[in-house]
Amino acid sequence: MIYDAKGVLYKDYGEEVINTAKGELHKRRFILEMERKNISTGQVFEPTYPEFELIGEPCKYFCYKVGQQIVVRFEPQGKSYTSKTGDEKFFTKLVALRVDSEAVNAETTQPAPAQPVQGSFDALRQAKDTQSELPF
Repeated sequence: MIYDAKGVLYKDYGEEVINTAKGELHKRRFILEMERKNISTGQVFEPTYPEFELIGEPCKYFCYKVGQQIVVRFEPQGKSYTSKTGDEKFFTKLVALRVDSEAVNAETTQPAPAQPVQGSFDALRQAKDTQSELPF
């Protein structure tokens, strides 16, 4: 499942290049400062600071500065493992799929103004105008 998170870029760790057997893997970690608010009462709590990870191609397009408002589209991923003591443990990471500035996101979520449909109706009208009328 995909989620959106909106907040201020709090910290950027920069791009990291990892050499693997299959080639280079580009990875970037960053922290988002998000406001926490009680939905029912509107009471504001201390902010929360989730860490996100970009992997691969999206790293090229990350051009945001600390303090900038951004929107992160992400997918939570988790894995389980068995500890040395035999306990089942879990870890979770938030993989960012796309990052946009808040202004860009607001522009893309507004519906585009309706454009007149051209082509099919115009072509039909022209074809009808050029045909001679039938005598019956």
